[in-house]
Amino acid sequence: MLGASIKDVVTDETNTSGDLSTPNFFSTSNIIVAYPSNSNTVGAIEPTYIHNQLQSVFANVDLSYSDWAFLTLTGRNDWSSNLSFTPNVSYFYPSAGLSFILSRIIHLPEAISFAKVRASYAQVGNTVPAYLTHVQNTQSGAGQLNFNTEQSFRTLKPEKTKSWEFGTEWNFFKSRLHLGITYYKTNTFNQYIPVIPPVASLISTGYVNAGNIQNQGIEFIVGGDVIKHPDFKWHTSINGSSNQSEIIEVDPEDGIDRFMLTDGGNSYQSRIQKGGAFGDIYGRTFKRDDQGRIVFSGSGTTADPYIPLTNDEFGYIGNPTPDFQIGWGNTLSYKNFNLYLLFSGRFGGEVLSMTQLVTDLYGVSERSGEARANGGVSVNGVDQNGNPISKVDAESWYKTTGGRQGISEAGVHDATVVRLRSLSLGYTFNLENSVFKDLSLAITGRNLFYIYREAPFDPEITMSTGNGLSGVELFSYPAIRNVGIKLDVTF
Repeated sequence: MLGASIKDVVTDETNTSGDLSTPNFFSTSNIIVAYPSNSNTVGAIEPTYIHNQLQSVFANVDLSYSDWAFLTLTGRNDWSSNLSFTPNVSYFYPSAGLSFILSRIIHLPEAISFAKVRASYAQVGNTVPAYLTHVQNTQSGAGQLNFNTEQSFRTLKPEKTKSWEFGTEWNFFKSRLHLGITYYKTNTFNQYIPVIPPVASLISTGYVNAGNIQNQGIEFIVGGDVIKHPDFKWHTSINGSSNQSEIIEVDPEDGIDRFMLTDGGNSYQSRIQKGGAFGDIYGRTFKRDDQGRIVFSGSGTTADPYIPLTNDEFGYIGNPTPDFQIGWGNTLSYKNFNLYLLFSGRFGGEVLSMTQLVTDLYGVSERSGEARANGGVSVNGVDQNGNPISKVDAESWYKTTGGRQGISEAGVHDATVVRLRSLSLGYTFNLENSVFKDLSLAITGRNLFYIYREAPFDPEITMSTGNGLSGVELFSYPAIRNVGIKLDVTF
């Protein structure tokens, strides 16, 4: 297969913002912007025009030999207008995959129904956003010149991901039992990352290509028919995965080993740091002694309560990536009834609940109420003279640790969660001499209950959308339990 494509994207937009002078009358003439000096200033109309194009040629070759050896080769070359004014407008990325069906090559024991091994290598290229390599000033709707505080970055490169994958699949006992295992390793080079330059540079935003971020791990699935009877059947399967991320290089050309991804002035931030992992969360941490006990100032009296001390620099407080994930699905059927159950769990990782820290500050969280009822917060600490401390005043503790500017380490929780993810109970009707071929009715449910959860929120679905802060929760929506009825009709 040979081909070519052109992807041409044009965004032509006119935008104005403000408040409506007359409610529910949507017109630019009815929009006002409330400024302290003039409460009836008409909102300025801001035009936006973005045009980018991606030109590509590609090829694909599939080869097979005697239905037991298979080879796939691909190649693609892109030319991106977003990389204009750089020497990297054109970039090529190939892939190759090879697989062998062993059960068709060699004689295997009768218990083995099918055996396959496979390996592949692939590169994937990606461009950068528009207008970073040739920044210009713009004109507002009022004719004013808007000076651009960004800089042209003529050294930007296309992002490339190189990946290896090895896997095998086996079926046993006439396909009653199946097993699949995959190992993968990916390295992403030249990731486009916006950074915050020094104030003295007079540049609001900078852009770099990060060096080398590696992910490697395993995935597996094992399942089969536990019971296979004409009236009663039970099929079960377990799948799991584990991924390890490592930032091998950041910007070796400039000798930089870390970049700040997100720093909103709070007690936490996200970094890309050599030796760490993508998604690492750094924050304000407790000062501890050699035995790991929290160090307090004060004497513990009402006038001079114990106050936890913090380290001068932000420290690592967690990463939301789980150490291991697993799912267990079961399909059971008895005559016309069928039942499906899916349990899932993610184990390990850490998440930060800013909602809890803010509600702690105002004393309206559950744990702050429990601390007041128990006469204080239980801690493993020492004063500055080395005397042990086991309980401190709840109000002074949460006023220090709570809030956006508090001690973010106090809001870190284990991200482990195990749940009944999905359930379905249905019935298939026997139809004869009917206009319907099949008719089934089922009661379904999703996220019905937690079997185990330590965090005060759902670590899977209430993540921040900020770059690199997927483990930070801040007044997000609660998790939703879905229950419904499903009717399937086939004519």
